[in-house]
Amino acid sequence: FVSIAFTQNLQQDTLAQLDVERTIMPTLGPALDNAQIKTVAVWQINAQPLANQAHLNDFLDNLFIALMGAGKYRVIDRKNLELLLQEQKFSQSDLFDPSHMKEFGKLSGVDAFLYGDIRLVYGRYTLSLKLLNVTTARAIWATELAISAGEKSPQELAVEGAVAATMDSLRAAAPTLTQTQTVSVWKILKDNNPDIIAMDKLNIALIQGNIFKVVDRENLESLLTEQKLSLTGLVDPNKIKELGQLYGVDAFVFGSERTEAGKTVLALQMIDVNTATVIWGEEAGKG
Repeated sequence: FVSIAFTQNLQQDTLAQLDVERTIMPTLGPALDNAQIKTVAVWQINAQPLANQAHLNDFLDNLFIALMGAGKYRVIDRKNLELLLQEQKFSQSDLFDPSHMKEFGKLSGVDAFLYGDIRLVYGRYTLSLKLLNVTTARAIWATELAISAGEKSPQELAVEGAVAATMDSLRAAAPTLTQTQTVSVWKILKDNNPDIIAMDKLNIALIQGNIFKVVDRENLESLLTEQKLSLTGLVDPNKIKELGQLYGVDAFVFGSERTEAGKTVLALQMIDVNTATVIWGEEAGKG
């Protein structure tokens, strides 16, 4: 699944010329090995800002070559994944359900899915990639790479600073959160709208941080759509428990972003799915 829209600003050749061996494999390879992943399938790359699909295909070819060149992995490209899905009578949407995902993995031999997004982040285009363990339905690796020229804006640096402060707070609180094994980012709002940039950066930081196991928020939202469940379920204790059980989540992180005294502040809370109580909170970026 690749959706294409046109833009004037993206330097297309940056994606095609991305040095996969230097920027991706040094962290992706160990993540695959640590999880004993032998077969990787390229699932979906959401490339809406990309004007020319050929550049995405060039990047995927380079990634395929790097993975195969390691001599340790079987790699299934998007076309062959679609054939496998048809052969096993699965749809793309079935893979959002952990039980279906695990069943597909057993039938097809796929151990993990590699997927991602290309986004415009404060005037700079980035590629985020994630690795999803089929057996556990958990994201076990993530990275974000610049694919257009230019430095990070002050706004992006401020959000990253608040995310880093959030992670420091979670590390400090981890000894008191022993019952919380798996988390997911629910919603971060900015001016009453979803703050996609902050949510993505926190999501990636959580995956990289190894404090908790992480259910990727994009997969969770897709599952909720399939199950016809509302994102407002957090206000209902019964709903939050149901949502947690669907994807094996122990707690959700949610909150808002605001600017205070010229600083970007992430006001976040973590809510336990079984008790519907707040078990952690932080206003990151204030100090």
